[in-house]
Amino acid sequence: MLSLSFISYCSVHMQREMWSISKPKIKNNPKFTLDEDALSIVDTVNFFVYGLTQFFAGAFGDAYSLNYILPASFTI
Repeated sequence: MLSLSFISYCSVHMQREMWSISKPKIKNNPKFTLDEDALSIVDTVNFFVYGLTQFFAGAFGDAYSLNYILPASFTI
């Protein structure tokens, strides 16, 4: 479980880091028509979905056995 949780945390962190690095490049590239507001909306939606997922995963983990919830959440 520790290894699975660590891998999940690393993948979320890498995704956030790659988005932070590529956001200025997307904004400055004339090929893309995304402005600062559109990129901010993507950021907001990303954080909202992550927070909502963590909330429901915590609620399910409290209600049911974490040994079943954690592997199931990583396979979905």
